[in-house]
Amino acid sequence: MLFALTLLGQPSAVHACTSPAGVTAEIVYNTTAKTFQYCDGTNWIAMHKPGSGSGGCTDPARPEGTIVYNSTHRVMAACAGNQWIAMGPLGGKFDWKQVAAGQNHTCAVRSDDTLHCWGNNFNGQLGDNTTEQRLVPTAISGGGTWKQVSAGQSHTCAIKSDDTLHCWGTNWGGQLGDNTRTERWVPTAISGGGSWKQVAVGDNHTCAIKSDDTLQCWGANSSGMLGDNSTTQRLVPTAISGGGSWKQVAVGSTHTCAIKSDDTLHCWGANTSGRTGLNTSTGNTLVPTAVSGGGTWKQVAAGSSNSSHTCAIKSDDTLHCWGFNSSGQLGDNSTTQRLVPTAISGGGTWKQVAAGIGHTCAVSSGDSLHCWGNNGSGQLTETEVSAPFRMTGVQTVCGDPGRKAGVVVFNSTVNKLQYCDGVGWARMGR
Repeated sequence: MLFALTLLGQPSAVHACTSPAGVTAEIVYNTTAKTFQYCDGTNWIAMHKPGSGSGGCTDPARPEGTIVYNSTHRVMAACAGNQWIAMGPLGGKFDWKQVAAGQNHTCAVRSDDTLHCWGNNFNGQLGDNTTEQRLVPTAISGGGTWKQVSAGQSHTCAIKSDDTLHCWGTNWGGQLGDNTRTERWVPTAISGGGSWKQVAVGDNHTCAIKSDDTLQCWGANSSGMLGDNSTTQRLVPTAISGGGSWKQVAVGSTHTCAIKSDDTLHCWGANTSGRTGLNTSTGNTLVPTAVSGGGTWKQVAAGSSNSSHTCAIKSDDTLHCWGFNSSGQLGDNSTTQRLVPTAISGGGTWKQVAAGIGHTCAVSSGDSLHCWGNNGSGQLTETEVSAPFRMTGVQTVCGDPGRKAGVVVFNSTVNKLQYCDGVGWARMGR
Protein backbone atom coordinates (compact mmCIF):
# COMPACT_ATOMS: atom_id res chain seq x y z
CA MET A 1 0.00 0.00 0.00
CA LEU A 2 1.27 3.49 -0.84
CA PHE A 3 0.47 6.94 0.49
CA ALA A 4 1.21 10.35 -0.96
CA LEU A 5 3.84 12.47 0.80
CA THR A 6 2.56 14.84 3.47
CA LEU A 7 4.90 17.49 4.90
CA LEU A 8 3.75 19.18 8.08
CA GLY A 9 4.55 22.84 8.28
CA GLN A 10 7.73 24.87 8.14
CA PRO A 11 9.97 25.38 11.19
CA SER A 12 9.54 28.63 13.10
CA ALA A 13 13.08 29.75 12.32
CA VAL A 14 13.47 29.88 8.51
CA HIS A 15 16.97 29.89 6.99
CA ALA A 16 18.04 29.76 3.37
CA CYS A 17 19.95 27.49 1.02
CA THR A 18 21.45 28.50 -2.31
CA SER A 19 21.92 26.85 -5.72
CA PRO A 20 18.98 26.64 -5.97
CA ALA A 21 17.43 29.12 -3.55
CA GLY A 22 15.35 27.41 -0.88
CA VAL A 23 14.23 27.67 2.74
CA THR A 24 14.58 25.29 5.68
CA ALA A 25 12.69 21.99 5.18
CA GLU A 26 12.01 22.67 1.50
CA ILE A 27 12.33 19.57 -0.69
CA VAL A 28 13.48 19.59 -4.31
CA TYR A 29 14.17 16.91 -6.90
CA ASN A 30 17.58 17.22 -8.62
CA THR A 31 17.06 15.83 -12.13
CA THR A 32 20.80 15.81 -12.80
CA ALA A 33 21.82 13.89 -9.68
CA LYS A 34 18.58 11.83 -9.69
CA THR A 35 18.05 12.54 -5.98
CA PHE A 36 15.62 14.32 -3.72
CA GLN A 37 17.28 16.91 -1.51
CA TYR A 38 16.10 19.03 1.40
CA CYS A 39 17.38 22.31 2.80
CA ASP A 40 18.64 21.96 6.39
CA GLY A 41 18.93 25.73 6.73
CA THR A 42 22.39 25.93 5.20
CA ASN A 43 22.96 23.12 2.70
CA TRP A 44 21.01 20.86 0.35
CA ILE A 45 21.09 17.32 1.82
CA ALA A 46 20.64 14.22 -0.36
CA MET A 47 17.78 12.07 0.94
CA HIS A 48 18.73 8.78 -0.72
CA LYS A 49 21.26 7.16 -3.02
CA PRO A 50 21.09 8.36 -6.66
CA GLY A 51 18.68 6.74 -9.08
CA SER A 52 19.23 6.16 -12.78
CA GLY A 53 17.41 6.24 -16.08
CA SER A 54 14.41 8.43 -16.78
CA GLY A 55 10.74 8.35 -17.65
CA GLY A 56 9.19 7.39 -14.34
CA CYS A 57 8.68 4.24 -12.28
CA THR A 58 6.43 1.20 -12.41
CA ASP A 59 4.76 -0.95 -9.72
CA PRO A 60 3.19 1.44 -8.97
CA ALA A 61 3.29 3.73 -11.98
CA ARG A 62 4.44 7.20 -10.94
CA PRO A 63 6.27 10.03 -12.74
CA GLU A 64 9.91 10.77 -12.00
CA GLY A 65 10.27 13.04 -8.99
CA THR A 66 7.47 11.44 -6.92
CA ILE A 67 7.66 10.39 -3.24
CA VAL A 68 5.34 7.75 -1.76
CA TYR A 69 5.06 5.82 1.49
CA ASN A 70 5.43 2.04 1.15
CA SER A 71 3.48 0.55 4.06
CA THR A 72 4.68 -3.00 3.33
CA HIS A 73 8.26 -2.06 4.16
CA ARG A 74 7.36 1.02 6.27
CA VAL A 75 9.67 3.32 4.31
CA MET A 76 9.41 6.45 2.20
CA ALA A 77 10.35 5.71 -1.42
CA ALA A 78 11.46 8.07 -4.21
CA CYS A 79 10.94 7.60 -7.93
CA ALA A 80 14.44 8.66 -9.06
CA GLY A 81 14.79 8.34 -12.81
CA ASN A 82 13.02 5.04 -13.41
CA GLN A 83 13.83 3.37 -10.08
CA TRP A 84 12.11 3.23 -6.70
CA ILE A 85 14.76 4.12 -4.08
CA ALA A 86 14.27 3.67 -0.32
CA MET A 87 14.67 6.95 1.55
CA GLY A 88 15.29 5.38 4.95
CA PRO A 89 15.70 2.05 6.73
CA LEU A 90 13.35 -0.74 5.73
CA GLY A 91 10.95 -1.31 8.59
CA GLY A 92 9.53 -4.67 7.54
CA LYS A 93 6.81 -5.90 9.85
CA PHE A 94 5.87 -3.78 12.83
CA ASP A 95 8.40 -4.37 15.59
CA TRP A 96 6.12 -5.66 18.33
CA LYS A 97 5.91 -9.27 19.48
CA GLN A 98 3.12 -9.41 22.12
CA VAL A 99 0.36 -7.08 23.31
CA ALA A 100 -2.11 -7.11 26.22
CA ALA A 101 -5.19 -4.90 26.56
CA GLY A 102 -6.58 -4.06 30.00
CA GLN A 103 -9.77 -2.21 30.86
CA ASN A 104 -8.36 1.24 30.06
CA HIS A 105 -4.68 0.65 29.40
CA THR A 106 -2.47 -1.33 27.05
CA CYS A 107 1.02 -2.85 27.37
CA ALA A 108 3.20 -4.48 24.74
CA VAL A 109 6.60 -6.11 24.31
CA ARG A 110 8.67 -4.83 21.39
CA SER A 111 10.93 -6.95 19.22
CA ASP A 112 13.91 -5.76 21.26
CA ASP A 113 12.13 -7.21 24.33
CA THR A 114 11.53 -3.83 25.96
CA LEU A 115 8.14 -3.27 27.60
CA HIS A 116 5.95 -0.23 26.94
CA CYS A 117 2.53 0.78 28.31
CA TRP A 118 0.02 3.55 27.59
CA GLY A 119 -3.48 4.73 28.51
CA ASN A 120 -5.08 5.27 31.92
CA ASN A 121 -2.59 5.34 34.79
CA PHE A 122 -4.65 6.29 37.85
CA ASN A 123 -3.22 3.41 39.90
CA GLY A 124 0.25 3.29 38.36
CA GLN A 125 -0.68 0.41 36.06
CA LEU A 126 1.64 1.71 33.31
CA GLY A 127 4.66 1.02 35.52
CA ASP A 128 6.49 4.26 34.71
CA ASN A 129 6.65 5.43 38.36
CA THR A 130 3.89 8.00 37.82
CA THR A 131 0.10 8.15 37.74
CA GLU A 132 0.08 10.30 34.60
CA GLN A 133 -2.01 9.21 31.62
CA ARG A 134 0.12 8.37 28.59
CA LEU A 135 -1.11 8.80 25.01
CA VAL A 136 1.81 6.98 23.38
CA PRO A 137 3.77 3.82 24.26
CA THR A 138 5.96 4.67 27.27
CA ALA A 139 8.84 2.54 28.56
CA ILE A 140 8.27 1.09 32.00
CA SER A 141 10.46 2.17 34.89
CA GLY A 142 13.66 0.16 35.28
CA GLY A 143 13.86 -1.03 31.70
CA GLY A 144 14.96 -4.63 31.32
CA THR A 145 13.88 -7.24 28.80
CA TRP A 146 10.54 -9.02 28.87
CA LYS A 147 8.83 -12.02 27.27
CA GLN A 148 5.11 -11.82 28.19
CA VAL A 149 2.71 -9.25 29.66
CA SER A 150 -0.92 -9.33 30.84
CA ALA A 151 -3.07 -6.27 31.62
CA GLY A 152 -6.16 -6.25 33.86
CA GLN A 153 -8.60 -3.71 35.20
CA SER A 154 -6.05 -1.54 37.01
CA HIS A 155 -2.96 -3.71 37.39
CA THR A 156 -0.38 -5.33 35.15
CA CYS A 157 1.92 -8.33 35.46
CA ALA A 158 4.76 -9.41 33.20
CA ILE A 159 7.48 -12.04 32.95
CA LYS A 160 11.06 -10.90 32.32
CA SER A 161 13.52 -12.66 30.02
CA ASP A 162 15.04 -14.31 33.10
CA ASP A 163 11.59 -15.85 33.85
CA THR A 164 11.00 -13.74 36.98
CA LEU A 165 7.47 -12.38 37.49
CA HIS A 166 6.70 -8.75 38.35
CA CYS A 167 3.43 -6.90 38.94
CA TRP A 168 2.35 -3.26 39.43
CA GLY A 169 -0.73 -1.05 39.77
CA THR A 170 -3.61 -1.31 42.22
CA ASN A 171 -3.23 -3.86 44.98
CA TRP A 172 -6.26 -3.60 47.26
CA GLY A 173 -6.96 -7.32 46.90
CA GLY A 174 -3.35 -8.49 46.96
CA GLN A 175 -3.39 -9.04 43.20
CA LEU A 176 0.27 -7.99 42.86
CA GLY A 177 1.37 -11.00 44.91
CA ASP A 178 4.01 -9.11 46.92
CA ASN A 179 2.48 -9.97 50.33
CA THR A 180 1.06 -6.45 50.75
CA ARG A 181 -1.96 -4.42 49.70
CA THR A 182 0.27 -1.49 48.74
CA GLU A 183 -0.21 0.12 45.32
CA ARG A 184 2.93 -0.11 43.17
CA TRP A 185 3.89 2.28 40.39
CA VAL A 186 6.89 0.27 39.15
CA PRO A 187 7.37 -3.42 38.34
CA THR A 188 7.67 -5.25 41.67
CA ALA A 189 8.83 -8.84 42.06
CA ILE A 190 6.19 -11.19 43.45
CA SER A 191 6.72 -12.78 46.84
CA GLY A 192 8.65 -16.04 46.73
CA GLY A 193 10.40 -15.40 43.44
CA GLY A 194 10.68 -18.47 41.25
CA SER A 195 10.59 -18.84 37.48
CA TRP A 196 7.41 -18.50 35.43
CA LYS A 197 6.21 -19.23 31.90
CA GLN A 198 2.75 -17.57 31.58
CA VAL A 199 0.73 -15.01 33.54
CA ALA A 200 -2.93 -13.94 33.25
CA VAL A 201 -4.44 -10.89 34.95
CA GLY A 202 -8.12 -10.25 35.73
CA ASP A 203 -9.99 -7.48 37.48
CA ASN A 204 -8.65 -8.14 40.97
CA HIS A 205 -6.85 -11.47 40.87
CA THR A 206 -3.90 -12.99 39.05
CA CYS A 207 -2.92 -16.52 38.03
CA ALA A 208 0.34 -17.78 36.56
CA ILE A 209 2.02 -21.02 35.52
CA LYS A 210 5.50 -21.70 36.86
CA SER A 211 8.32 -23.24 34.84
CA ASP A 212 7.53 -26.59 36.48
CA ASP A 213 3.96 -26.33 35.04
CA THR A 214 2.26 -25.84 38.41
CA LEU A 215 -0.53 -23.26 38.57
CA GLN A 216 -0.78 -20.62 41.29
CA CYS A 217 -3.24 -17.78 41.90
CA TRP A 218 -3.50 -14.78 44.24
CA GLY A 219 -5.56 -11.68 45.00
CA ALA A 220 -9.31 -11.31 45.56
CA ASN A 221 -11.18 -14.58 46.07
CA SER A 222 -14.77 -13.73 46.96
CA SER A 223 -16.14 -16.23 44.40
CA GLY A 224 -13.42 -18.85 44.71
CA MET A 225 -11.64 -17.75 41.54
CA LEU A 226 -8.23 -18.64 43.02
CA GLY A 227 -9.20 -22.32 42.91
CA ASP A 228 -7.76 -23.16 46.35
CA ASN A 229 -11.05 -24.51 47.73
CA SER A 230 -11.70 -21.34 49.74
CA THR A 231 -12.94 -17.78 49.40
CA THR A 232 -9.97 -16.38 51.33
CA GLN A 233 -8.03 -13.48 49.84
CA ARG A 234 -4.40 -14.38 49.13
CA LEU A 235 -1.52 -11.88 49.12
CA VAL A 236 1.08 -14.29 47.71
CA PRO A 237 1.03 -16.94 44.95
CA THR A 238 -0.97 -19.91 46.22
CA ALA A 239 -1.18 -23.35 44.61
CA ILE A 240 -4.58 -24.32 43.27
CA SER A 241 -6.41 -27.25 44.79
CA GLY A 242 -5.54 -30.60 43.23
CA GLY A 243 -2.19 -29.59 41.83
CA GLY A 244 -1.46 -31.05 38.42
CA SER A 245 0.45 -29.65 35.46
CA TRP A 246 -0.92 -26.87 33.27
CA LYS A 247 -0.16 -25.26 29.92
CA GLN A 248 -2.36 -22.12 29.68
CA VAL A 249 -4.52 -20.04 32.02
CA ALA A 250 -7.08 -17.26 31.41
CA VAL A 251 -8.52 -14.97 34.08
CA GLY A 252 -11.87 -13.14 34.05
CA SER A 253 -13.39 -10.83 36.63
CA THR A 254 -14.60 -13.51 39.05
CA HIS A 255 -13.73 -16.76 37.31
CA THR A 256 -10.68 -18.56 35.97
CA CYS A 257 -10.19 -21.19 33.26
CA ALA A 258 -7.08 -23.19 32.42
CA ILE A 259 -5.92 -26.01 30.18
CA LYS A 260 -4.02 -28.90 31.73
CA SER A 261 -1.04 -30.61 30.12
CA ASP A 262 -3.41 -33.38 28.97
CA ASP A 263 -5.39 -30.70 27.05
CA THR A 264 -8.49 -30.90 29.27
CA LEU A 265 -10.18 -27.60 30.11
CA HIS A 266 -11.14 -26.67 33.67
CA CYS A 267 -12.92 -23.61 35.09
CA TRP A 268 -13.73 -22.34 38.57
CA GLY A 269 -15.07 -19.30 40.44
CA ALA A 270 -18.44 -17.60 39.98
CA ASN A 271 -20.87 -19.64 37.89
CA THR A 272 -23.00 -16.57 37.14
CA SER A 273 -24.45 -16.66 33.60
CA GLY A 274 -22.78 -20.01 33.03
CA ARG A 275 -19.33 -18.49 32.48
CA THR A 276 -17.58 -21.57 33.93
CA GLY A 277 -19.17 -23.90 31.38
CA LEU A 278 -20.26 -26.34 34.08
CA ASN A 279 -23.96 -26.38 33.10
CA THR A 280 -24.97 -24.17 36.01
CA SER A 281 -25.47 -20.44 36.57
CA THR A 282 -25.70 -20.46 40.36
CA GLY A 283 -23.21 -20.52 43.22
CA ASN A 284 -19.44 -20.71 43.11
CA THR A 285 -17.07 -23.50 42.11
CA LEU A 286 -14.06 -23.42 44.46
CA VAL A 287 -11.76 -25.91 42.71
CA PRO A 288 -10.75 -26.54 39.08
CA THR A 289 -13.56 -28.52 37.43
CA ALA A 290 -13.67 -29.96 33.90
CA VAL A 291 -16.08 -28.14 31.59
CA SER A 292 -19.25 -29.86 30.53
CA GLY A 293 -18.74 -32.11 27.51
CA GLY A 294 -15.05 -32.68 28.14
CA GLY A 295 -12.91 -32.78 25.01
CA THR A 296 -9.41 -31.51 24.38
CA TRP A 297 -8.51 -27.86 24.02
CA LYS A 298 -5.64 -25.66 22.86
CA GLN A 299 -6.47 -22.08 23.98
CA VAL A 300 -8.97 -20.38 26.30
CA ALA A 301 -9.96 -16.72 26.83
CA ALA A 302 -12.02 -15.35 29.73
CA GLY A 303 -14.00 -12.14 29.37
CA SER A 304 -14.06 -9.42 31.99
CA SER A 305 -16.89 -7.65 33.89
CA ASN A 306 -19.40 -9.15 36.31
CA SER A 307 -21.53 -10.51 33.44
CA SER A 308 -18.75 -12.17 31.50
CA HIS A 309 -18.29 -15.01 29.07
CA THR A 310 -15.65 -17.52 28.04
CA CYS A 311 -14.42 -18.75 24.65
CA ALA A 312 -11.99 -21.52 23.79
CA ILE A 313 -10.53 -23.32 20.80
CA LYS A 314 -10.63 -27.12 20.74
CA SER A 315 -7.82 -29.33 19.47
CA ASP A 316 -9.68 -29.69 16.16
CA ASP A 317 -9.51 -25.86 15.81
CA THR A 318 -13.25 -25.32 16.30
CA LEU A 319 -14.31 -22.35 18.44
CA HIS A 320 -16.82 -22.55 21.27
CA CYS A 321 -18.18 -19.89 23.66
CA TRP A 322 -20.42 -19.87 26.74
CA GLY A 323 -21.78 -17.59 29.47
CA PHE A 324 -23.49 -14.20 29.25
CA ASN A 325 -24.76 -13.34 25.76
CA SER A 326 -26.88 -10.17 25.90
CA SER A 327 -24.88 -8.57 23.06
CA GLY A 328 -24.26 -11.70 21.02
CA GLN A 329 -20.71 -12.09 22.36
CA LEU A 330 -20.95 -15.88 22.11
CA GLY A 331 -21.17 -15.65 18.33
CA ASP A 332 -23.94 -18.26 17.99
CA ASN A 333 -26.30 -15.87 16.19
CA SER A 334 -28.43 -15.42 19.30
CA THR A 335 -28.49 -13.52 22.57
CA THR A 336 -29.28 -16.62 24.62
CA GLN A 337 -27.17 -17.36 27.68
CA ARG A 338 -25.25 -20.64 27.35
CA LEU A 339 -24.23 -22.82 30.30
CA VAL A 340 -21.97 -25.18 28.33
CA PRO A 341 -19.45 -24.74 25.51
CA THR A 342 -21.44 -23.90 22.36
CA ALA A 343 -20.08 -23.84 18.81
CA ILE A 344 -20.05 -20.41 17.16
CA SER A 345 -22.19 -19.73 14.11
CA GLY A 346 -20.62 -20.64 10.79
CA GLY A 347 -18.15 -23.14 12.18
CA GLY A 348 -14.72 -22.80 10.59
CA THR A 349 -11.30 -23.33 12.10
CA TRP A 350 -9.49 -20.90 14.38
CA LYS A 351 -6.04 -20.21 15.78
CA GLN A 352 -6.50 -17.58 18.53
CA VAL A 353 -9.37 -15.96 20.45
CA ALA A 354 -9.70 -12.99 22.84
CA ALA A 355 -12.72 -12.12 25.01
CA GLY A 356 -13.50 -8.58 26.18
CA ILE A 357 -16.36 -6.90 28.00
CA GLY A 358 -19.35 -8.01 25.95
CA HIS A 359 -17.45 -8.69 22.73
CA THR A 360 -15.13 -11.31 21.25
CA CYS A 361 -12.48 -11.31 18.52
CA ALA A 362 -10.71 -14.28 16.96
CA VAL A 363 -8.19 -15.06 14.23
CA SER A 364 -9.21 -17.76 11.77
CA SER A 365 -6.87 -20.41 10.39
CA GLY A 366 -6.73 -18.27 7.25
CA ASP A 367 -5.31 -15.38 9.31
CA SER A 368 -8.39 -13.16 8.96
CA LEU A 369 -9.66 -11.31 12.03
CA HIS A 370 -13.34 -11.59 13.02
CA CYS A 371 -15.26 -9.87 15.84
CA TRP A 372 -18.77 -10.02 17.29
CA GLY A 373 -20.86 -8.77 20.21
CA ASN A 374 -21.22 -5.33 21.78
CA ASN A 375 -20.14 -2.34 19.69
CA GLY A 376 -21.07 0.54 21.99
CA SER A 377 -17.58 2.05 21.78
CA GLY A 378 -16.78 1.02 18.21
CA GLN A 379 -14.76 -2.02 19.30
CA LEU A 380 -16.02 -3.98 16.30
CA THR A 381 -15.69 -1.10 13.78
CA GLU A 382 -19.08 -2.22 12.44
CA THR A 383 -22.67 -2.41 13.73
CA GLU A 384 -23.37 -4.77 16.62
CA VAL A 385 -23.50 -8.37 15.42
CA SER A 386 -24.13 -11.75 17.00
CA ALA A 387 -22.05 -13.84 14.61
CA PRO A 388 -18.40 -13.53 13.50
CA PHE A 389 -17.59 -11.10 10.69
CA ARG A 390 -14.29 -10.16 9.10
CA MET A 391 -12.48 -7.04 10.31
CA THR A 392 -10.76 -4.48 8.10
CA GLY A 393 -7.33 -2.97 8.74
CA VAL A 394 -6.65 0.23 10.65
CA GLN A 395 -4.11 3.01 10.11
CA THR A 396 -1.02 2.92 12.32
CA VAL A 397 0.42 6.02 13.94
CA CYS A 398 3.52 7.49 15.57
CA GLY A 399 3.69 9.47 18.79
CA ASP A 400 5.41 12.71 19.88
CA PRO A 401 4.10 14.20 17.68
CA GLY A 402 1.08 11.98 16.98
CA ARG A 403 0.91 11.48 13.22
CA LYS A 404 -0.22 8.83 10.72
CA ALA A 405 2.13 6.59 8.74
CA GLY A 406 3.64 8.39 5.76
CA VAL A 407 3.64 11.88 7.29
CA VAL A 408 6.92 13.80 6.99
CA VAL A 409 8.04 16.42 9.52
CA PHE A 410 11.11 18.60 9.94
CA ASN A 411 12.81 18.14 13.31
CA SER A 412 14.28 21.55 14.02
CA THR A 413 16.23 20.23 17.01
CA VAL A 414 18.49 18.11 14.80
CA ASN A 415 17.74 19.87 11.47
CA LYS A 416 16.60 16.62 9.87
CA LEU A 417 13.55 15.46 7.95
CA GLN A 418 11.80 12.49 9.55
CA TYR A 419 8.84 10.37 8.51
CA CYS A 420 6.39 8.21 10.43
CA ASP A 421 6.99 4.55 9.53
CA GLY A 422 3.86 3.43 11.36
CA VAL A 423 5.66 2.77 14.66
CA GLY A 424 8.23 5.52 15.17
CA TRP A 425 9.95 8.46 13.52
CA ALA A 426 12.64 7.42 10.98
CA ARG A 427 15.27 9.69 9.49
CA MET A 428 15.02 10.61 5.82
CA GLY A 429 18.36 10.95 4.11
CA ARG A 430 21.76 9.37 4.14
